[in-house]
Amino acid sequence: MKKNKLTMKQIGDLLGVSQSTVSRVINNHPNIKKEVRDRVLKFIDENEFLPDYSAQILRGEKSKILGLLTVDFKNQYYLEIVNHVEKIARKQGYSIIVMNSERSHILEKKHIIELQKRGVDGIVACPVYKDNMSFIKKLGIPFVVVNEILKDYDSFSTSLFKGGEIAADFLINKGHCNVGYIGEYPSLKFDGFKSRYISNIDECNFFANLDSNFIDDLESFIKNKGVQCSAYFLSSDFMALHFLKILKKLKIDYSNIEFIGFDNTLLSEALNISSIEQPMEKMIELSLNTLTKKINGACKDENKVLNIELDPTLLIRN
Repeated sequence: MKKNKLTMKQIGDLLGVSQSTVSRVINNHPNIKKEVRDRVLKFIDENEFLPDYSAQILRGEKSKILGLLTVDFKNQYYLEIVNHVEKIARKQGYSIIVMNSERSHILEKKHIIELQKRGVDGIVACPVYKDNMSFIKKLGIPFVVVNEILKDYDSFSTSLFKGGEIAADFLINKGHCNVGYIGEYPSLKFDGFKSRYISNIDECNFFANLDSNFIDDLESFIKNKGVQCSAYFLSSDFMALHFLKILKKLKIDYSNIEFIGFDNTLLSEALNISSIEQPMEKMIELSLNTLTKKINGACKDENKVLNIELDPTLLIRN
């Protein structure tokens, strides 16, 4: 038989079960007898049946598809978010469509419109622009925000302020007084870091820029200011990678400098630097559990907004 020639109703008639039973088996519904499930799945496998999800959506059924809005595939951290979202969503019976906004609020809004056209059941958003979250809400699509706390929406993140404090405390305990920060600003990471050092962070050791030319600008900054610190806190492992690449390019010896990155991705492991680790898997699991409850109308209080911050830890490397 050719794919899609059979309907779920026809499969049900052939196997002596209802169309809704076939649908529940396909959608991995738990309340199906094992004998029935095995029989339906065996028939589907042997006949290479593919359900018509477009028709299901038109009938008002769930698509079992989630949209994921991410920020920047250049940063390993966001690729790891994709990995965790896909893995946990799959366990819950969902597929995902990934959209990369490339830090553009215009592109992010276009992606939201496209996800609505695709009939996604819900959206996981690493937002570029807060107003686009209100746009999702107006469209009536259930969604959650990850990697940032937006007080008006269900949000799940790591305490970035605490991450900055942890980095500072570690460097203070090691006797580093002359320290620098390389990363975005304004930033809760920097605020937490600076709160521990009070006024000990010299402006000449501060670089904050994440626009499209930040690598060139960072190189100019280093050329003009030199490397005057015994330790640097970097806002991400991605930023640490570029900072060290520039030092190497300029033939600056950094063997005695301490570095702390943020996110503890594969980059920090490859660079062999310490890094603030975010509890990403737990963050994604909590966010998806909340999203699926919203999709299925299982939230006890629909008006209650969840803002959950998880504690980071420091993974120390030499």
